[in-house]
Amino acid sequence: MVTATDLAAFYLGYRRICLVVLSPVGGWIGDTFGLERAFNISLAMMLGGLLILASGYIALGYVIVFTSYSVNAAITPGTASASRDHSLTAVAENTTWRDLGAATGTLAGGVLTASPYLMNILFIAIFGLTILLCIRRGTGKKALKLLYLWR
Repeated sequence: MVTATDLAAFYLGYRRICLVVLSPVGGWIGDTFGLERAFNISLAMMLGGLLILASGYIALGYVIVFTSYSVNAAITPGTASASRDHSLTAVAENTTWRDLGAATGTLAGGVLTASPYLMNILFIAIFGLTILLCIRRGTGKKALKLLYLWR
């Protein structure tokens, strides 16, 4: 019988292995296909993994989320610095927000794990991240125009 501690250790180990192995792959993908495209695709894959996770397919969801996060973590500093004049400032801001998100995410995860509203919160987070991805890609304005024309 597998305990929760064993599963948590396995997923954390898988996440670390992905970060070590897939970081160079993420850099290669960013160089080959462009940082913006690779960032958007990896973020969309993370959202898909979160949806799969929320649907109850926990193992598959974790594998997709951790794998696409590893690629995303490798190319995010390049994406942040590409759009700014001072690349060091952009990377420092990105790292600060990533560390803050990691700390609050860990604390929130510990509190929300026992919450009966965990799935609702996960779906709200997925919806919010999807909106942000659409705004980032510029498709948010197009969607609003379509809604306006549809009325």
